[in-house]
Amino acid sequence: MGYYRLIQLLVQEKRFNEAIAVYRQWIPLRPVPPIEGDVSFNTQPSSYLAELMVEKATFLREIGNLNEAVATYRLILKEFPDYQVSRDFPDMLIVQEDLESTAGIYRRWIQRDSSSGFSYLQLGFVLTCQGKKDEAIAAYEQAVQKGWKLPAAHFLGNLLLEQGKLEAAAKAYYKVLIEHDSSQSGGWLPDGMFQRYGSLLEQKKWREAITLYDELLKMKKS
Repeated sequence: MGYYRLIQLLVQEKRFNEAIAVYRQWIPLRPVPPIEGDVSFNTQPSSYLAELMVEKATFLREIGNLNEAVATYRLILKEFPDYQVSRDFPDMLIVQEDLESTAGIYRRWIQRDSSSGFSYLQLGFVLTCQGKKDEAIAAYEQAVQKGWKLPAAHFLGNLLLEQGKLEAAAKAYYKVLIEHDSSQSGGWLPDGMFQRYGSLLEQKKWREAITLYDELLKMKKS
């Protein structure tokens, strides 16, 4: 129990490097099997060490030391590849303009949970920043399919429009408007606008539909 209490005290004093070092020394001394009813000994060694390192990274981020925070997160992933790091880590990588590593984080999250619309959305954003438009489109399409229509469908429509795919862009924007129809809770579209947009799609007037979408967005912002 001396090791466990010492680690707690070091963490309270924000002396994370020392706490981590003590824990690394403690791991080989842990009894096998664990002491029954002793939470500190029953904690999984790798899990608890990773959590200590995350606590250190969080503290470093809070005091503005992004470089050291990122370095700590990288070490966590190196030692514990399956550990689910905080959403703060990709954000810090973006700040550091390390887009390739950021994309890798989101791909890892998707491999772990392919139903995560959030991960696809964020991956699409990063891929767009990298200029990988086709891959970004695929990511946004997945995000939409997995329930993240807002704002994924809007970004998807923008990329499709850039590529001159008017029909696909207009239909992507339609998915945005579905979420904002006045018949929906919190919908902000003026009465009749959703129906008007749908009518333009039925007539295959893609350009006019996109123009209407732009006008509706400007109306909302004003």
